[in-house]
Amino acid sequence: MDYTNAHKKRIKANSGFQYSNLGFSIVGLILEAITGKTYQALIKDEICQPLGIKDLWITQPKDDIHLAPGAMKRKKATPRWELNAIAPAGGIDAHIMDMLKYARGNIPGHPFYPRREIAHQTRRSISKQLSIGLGWLITSHKGLGTLHSHTGATGGFNSFLGIHPAGKFGVVVLTNCRLSFLQELGLKMDAASGIGFEGLKFMVKEFQTSKMLA
Repeated sequence: MDYTNAHKKRIKANSGFQYSNLGFSIVGLILEAITGKTYQALIKDEICQPLGIKDLWITQPKDDIHLAPGAMKRKKATPRWELNAIAPAGGIDAHIMDMLKYARGNIPGHPFYPRREIAHQTRRSISKQLSIGLGWLITSHKGLGTLHSHTGATGGFNSFLGIHPAGKFGVVVLTNCRLSFLQELGLKMDAASGIGFEGLKFMVKEFQTSKMLA
């Protein structure tokens, strides 16, 4: 909050969409103030427990967990970030199987989905192809429909979680490297984000083809 109070950057009203890690961090502080719980306790109680997620932690990993080293470039290791005060902007570490549980919980028809439905509704249209919900980027693709996704990037690590609501399936990709990948919407993405996004689109095409053949 000291940083926020001293921050002088001015953004013009017509400057367009800008993603804010600081904004997510402030939302986390507000939730803590409203509930009287820590951000970590909220994640455990509201997400992990209902979905049966066990291998997830905030900022500080479990002592018995072996973590792959992160790298910004090939063969160039980088220290792991400890986000602490801005943990809501990217301080969650999780096992890929648990991330798949979270993906399932965000698919229509899952018992957990009613808690998440409001987050998948469009809040702001950014362009003809891109809009945003509560944290979810919603992209429209000709012939594929809409995809809901979010990416994560910290020092040496990159992640992607994407969902095709109509097909009721999703994709999770985790990598311990940061390599650039330019995808069709003109958004510059890291490796996991680009691979996950293109992989999800491929799966949607295969899904639609199988439906036509059936």
